[in-house]
Amino acid sequence: MDYGIYIFWGIVVVIAVVIIVAVNKIKSKVRDISRTAFGTDNFLEGYKKQEQELADTQRSLNAMTNLLLPSITRDFPEFNYNQAKSRAEFLVKAYLNSLESRKTNELKAEQISNSISEKAQAIINDLISTGKRVFYDDIVIHRTEISDYKRKDGMCIITFQSSVAFLNYYLDENDNVVGGRRDLKRQTVFETDYTYIQDSDKIKESGNYSSLSLSCPHCGAPVKNLGAKFCEYCGSGVKEINVLSWNFTDIRDTDKTTKKYF
Repeated sequence: MDYGIYIFWGIVVVIAVVIIVAVNKIKSKVRDISRTAFGTDNFLEGYKKQEQELADTQRSLNAMTNLLLPSITRDFPEFNYNQAKSRAEFLVKAYLNSLESRKTNELKAEQISNSISEKAQAIINDLISTGKRVFYDDIVIHRTEISDYKRKDGMCIITFQSSVAFLNYYLDENDNVVGGRRDLKRQTVFETDYTYIQDSDKIKESGNYSSLSLSCPHCGAPVKNLGAKFCEYCGSGVKEINVLSWNFTDIRDTDKTTKKYF
């Protein structure tokens, strides 16, 4: 009798049993994790459900309007909150439309400083250099609130936060999706800075020109005078930042994960 064959098959059976037991333990562990995380035995189904819930859930805001508006209106009795909020929402949509169309014309509007169109153009240039196009479809602004109010160095800055949703995706030169989703909305919060310049001398003293992005849109040279109408280096016309008036000076998407697509 050849006992070697029996021993061989015995080892095979033992290994098979060990594998089956291990697989069942892994499956059981995955089910437990899925139940804990998603409330369902199917991990993939639970993940997709959570993903959809996140896509449908508005981002929360640091809503300080009721607290800060009395201080703002005390400092600026003529301040029109509803008008400013409307302009902030217009800016968010104009900014996204500019990135998609690769044209910054919408951003060259009243109460929008050069710094914002320069920021948009930098992103557009980055996308072009990497052969990508960005799309923002079905833009919805759920809500806009004042989140901060600061007074320092000759400036007053009101920061608005807007809860925004849209379909956001990136295509390469062959129209392949290389980032984002065409079928799932992204929820995020945009912040916009609404700035009132009271004292240009204090801004000069504090060195806050960089925060206003005072540079020539044609040659990039620094603009050393807040009221300058022409660049002293290339002679091109520049859009002056009005002293004693409100202008939007910055916009930012608080969701930093989008940077990985650039």
